[in-house]
Amino acid sequence: MKYNWSKLISILLLPGIFVFCGKGQQSQIHEKLLVQGIAVDFDDNEYNVHVQSHDFKNPENKDQPSIKNTDVTGQTLSLALGKLKKVTGLTPLYSQNLIVLVGEEAAKKGLDKFLDFFVRYYENRLSVNLRVTKGKAKEFFDAKDNDKLIKAATIKGLANENADINILNFERDLKSDISDPVMLCMEKDEHEKIICKNLAVFSNDKLSSFLDKEETIGAQILRNVSKIGIFDVNDYEKNLSCTIESAKTEINAIMQENRPMFEINSKISVNILEFNEEFKDVKKINEKIKPIIEQKAHKICETAIKKTLISKCDIFKFGKILRNKYPKYFKNIEKNWKSYLPVLKCKLKIQVDISVIGTG
Repeated sequence: MKYNWSKLISILLLPGIFVFCGKGQQSQIHEKLLVQGIAVDFDDNEYNVHVQSHDFKNPENKDQPSIKNTDVTGQTLSLALGKLKKVTGLTPLYSQNLIVLVGEEAAKKGLDKFLDFFVRYYENRLSVNLRVTKGKAKEFFDAKDNDKLIKAATIKGLANENADINILNFERDLKSDISDPVMLCMEKDEHEKIICKNLAVFSNDKLSSFLDKEETIGAQILRNVSKIGIFDVNDYEKNLSCTIESAKTEINAIMQENRPMFEINSKISVNILEFNEEFKDVKKINEKIKPIIEQKAHKICETAIKKTLISKCDIFKFGKILRNKYPKYFKNIEKNWKSYLPVLKCKLKIQVDISVIGTG
């Protein structure tokens, strides 16, 4: 058998040529701007974008890149971010991004204006955490601890990961024609310490309201969040404290006198941290403390529902449940569903069952 050796050699060398050429076109790491966090604010009719990144060109030391904050502006988010290379001299790499913070004003204007960049641009990951801030988002990346900028990775780690919302979660709820999304809220306490515990509620893509601590706990119970955290029953004579370890809530719709009623059944597991000495006995805990916790949990769940309904927000998927169960009825009110919510034309029946899984 005769071989065409010149053709065979060309075939064998071709992959190596492509690999060699490909490597020659790739940027080195010190030529890249490794994006770690993006803060989006809206002022003076344009987007002010604050980008935190790793700078390998000017490292803090031989083993540690420095943290670089860069400001860019534009009429759209894409136009603003398009200026990054010109401003820094480095090519931005978005695949390493950890978190996107949306300032209060930008959130009120609506996320649909710019979220498309994070969904469609191939380097972005839909698993990136998305949070709203009270005030300007930029301030959270400019915050310092011991005279050093707080890293985006540190900011990301401040929240309960079970309650955190990523771009995919938010976009999925946003595309629903009935339900509304939520997002964790970044804020600063009286000591200027950054905290991330409470929820922000959206109506479609626009920020509607912030929930306080108890309303947030109620909302998280109803949304089946685990490891919710410390729950205080302050109306007890010696302040009963417990942690909510898990919550499983089922919501069902039934019709009563041609009006929908939502039956809400929540099963909550708690670990009691602090209580009166007289309740050291497990039997007394179940007899006296359990009903107190159930009563308080019932109250905060009801408060969370009413707060969101008054804001014309459906973060508990009531509309979806009603449409699936009574499609003909829902069809008559579908166009006005959001207006239907605040007048509370739907009844609520809330049942809370507490199980104590530990004490102290």
